[in-house]
Amino acid sequence: MIDATIAGENANSYVTLAFADAYFADTLEARKWFAFSLDDRGRALVSATRKIDMEPRFCGVPYDTVTP
Repeated sequence: MIDATIAGENANSYVTLAFADAYFADTLEARKWFAFSLDDRGRALVSATRKIDMEPRFCGVPYDTVTP
């Protein structure tokens, strides 16, 4: 299950499935994306998030919801 809550303790994706569906709907890859099941699309988002998190050039600090 996708949890795209900003700074969420259990967040596992940077985007929701609805956001990804809307994004891919307007691309040449739309048929490929929508051919996958909902579960597989969710797994793809979690996998992509993990890859981004492991990429050194995207290192930063966690989002802080308290400090303005």
